[in-house]
Amino acid sequence: MKKILIKKQSIIDLYNPKLDGVLKFKSFLNKTDLDIIMKEVNSNRHLFQTKEEKYIDNNQDVALIYRGEFCLDGLNNSVFEKLFNQYIEMRETISKHSDIPFDTGNILEVKIIRYPISDLGVAAHRDLSSNVNMITFFNLLGNVNFYTYKNKKGDYINKYLMEAGDISFMRAPRLNEEIDIRPLHGVAEVYTERIVLAIREIRTDLEEETNKGNWRGF
Repeated sequence: MKKILIKKQSIIDLYNPKLDGVLKFKSFLNKTDLDIIMKEVNSNRHLFQTKEEKYIDNNQDVALIYRGEFCLDGLNNSVFEKLFNQYIEMRETISKHSDIPFDTGNILEVKIIRYPISDLGVAAHRDLSSNVNMITFFNLLGNVNFYTYKNKKGDYINKYLMEAGDISFMRAPRLNEEIDIRPLHGVAEVYTERIVLAIREIRTDLEEETNKGNWRGF
């Protein structure tokens, strides 16, 4: 697991509404890291539950491994503990570089998401507006093209090759006024099984109010 240099200008660009809102670092996790983490993932495959959403074009198998406060007490002695400690350090750096500091008091939600092989991918969508500050993806298995889009028709802005070991950050609202600058994103064909560890901050007071019919950015 390598240290990554997160520059202030990169974070200014991440939250610039004229840009696509994604920041990717290659090979954050090395092969040894991935082997250890995937061993734990594979031993807990029974925890995966198929998640079917009204607007998802293919199913996702999801395992919720933590939902709670930022202290992460529930993850002590887990193979994920070092990874989450790194996440907290990176979050502090990104918040420090952000022109609007991240708010506190949110719930941390950690999920392992399995995307089966599919020619449908995941349709262009925005993540829920109760997912705040930033969304973090650790790519654990498989390669896929991740797109940011200009519109729901599929005209894309950028294409990112996400490979095993990569980490990416995606812009999320820091203020209510930023709800409309959530990145429109999706995945094209999934040629190999893909497994991602996703970390989100959840404003629980917004979950019921803003998430209805909101998955694809409506």
